Amino acid sequence: MTEDQTANQYREYIPVPGGFQIEISKTQDPARLHRRPLYPPADKTMIWDIEELKLIERYGFRPLVLSHIAPKFIFDFHSAGGILGQLFPGLTRGEKGKWFHEWENIKVSYTYGIMRYELHDNMFPGVRVFLEASALAGSAGLITKSSITGAKDGTKFVWCYGGASAFFTILKRKAHAFSHWDES
Repeated sequence: MTEDQTANQYREYIPVPGGFQIEISKTQDPARLHRRPLYPPADKTMIWDIEELKLIERYGFRPLVLSHIAPKFIFDFHSAGGILGQLFPGLTRGEKGKWFHEWENIKVSYTYGIMRYELHDNMFPGVRVFLEASALAGSAGLITKSSITGAKDGTKFVWCYGGASAFFTILKRKAHAFSHWDES
């Protein structure tokens, strides 16, 4: 990668107190594939009892929620079951709908351990979506908070969760779970 390519790849990131901010306004922007891990506690007793812990005392445990810059989340619990699934939030109205990671305009900040998203898209004129995501403090998981402004009657917040696989790895960068468009 040339120096100019490296500079262009990171030019959108702006330092802000406690983290960074980035704005994306193209659906094919490579920054949509950038990720930020959110780390729940690595306390094995949240998942296994004393007898089970004796059998796995030499196994590491570092759960994480892989948060994409374009909002979707992968739950990777390593030795506690591998990939436990993916979470895709979105919006529908009538017969049309769109996952948030497909929205045209996304402003993202990561500050003090919280991913904050502000989204708007031409499919939903006048609608603004605000989404926050953070790792849970006392459990291995994620908590989200959302608010929607400018939505017309019949607009619904939706989400999809699935895709668990004990054999999948997030270390394979070209894996399907890392992309949301057809690169062919």
